[in-house]
Amino acid sequence: MTHEYKPHGLNDPQVDSERCVAAVQGEGRSISFHQCRRKRKYGKWCAQHYPPNVKKRDEERHRRWEAERKEDERRWREEKRTRLRVGRIDALNAVHEILDKNVAASDAPGTAYISVPLLRAELDALATKWKK
Repeated sequence: MTHEYKPHGLNDPQVDSERCVAAVQGEGRSISFHQCRRKRKYGKWCAQHYPPNVKKRDEERHRRWEAERKEDERRWREEKRTRLRVGRIDALNAVHEILDKNVAASDAPGTAYISVPLLRAELDALATKWKK
């Protein structure tokens, strides 16, 4: 939103009727305002500070921000899905390694019978499902 310049102090310059009436923040560290230096084009406003132009620029900026936000959310969701997939695959690979190390031990007397090929087939089916 564009504000009109109004002199506040005794030393502030008066409004110049030839220039845009927009209040523009001064340079430097202090909070001071001065009148826009451009000539009037639309009534009492220059092209930059003309309220419909300001509104149009704001709407365009907000459209771009919204598009960027949606793209960021899409990318974050995809990264999260990828991390979950990788974690699941790593877990399956760890189970496969444990099975490979313990295959010989399962043949020892007094151990519970585990069908390693059947378990591997089920793990591979899960891996195929999770890779999608």
